[in-house]
Amino acid sequence: MNQEKIAEMFFSVPITSPQMLSQIYKLFNHEMWIYCNKNSFMYLDIYLLAADEKGFLEKEFAADAVHLNEKALPLIKEMLKGRFL
Repeated sequence: MNQEKIAEMFFSVPITSPQMLSQIYKLFNHEMWIYCNKNSFMYLDIYLLAADEKGFLEKEFAADAVHLNEKALPLIKEMLKGRFL
């Protein structure tokens, strides 16, 4: 999927429910993984560890609805250790 399609998909879709927003987050992360994989970038999917069962960031780890706060650093550290040790 090219960047224009991704931008169109994420910025022109009316969000009608929390479930739809959760699906958009998951799709965005999946597209990021594809992009990183194709371009030989390392991708750490912190979302899998920091999200609740509904697909939203756990409040404990959330700076806002999308971004992680400093409490997520131990999760990131563990993922990095798993990749490099």
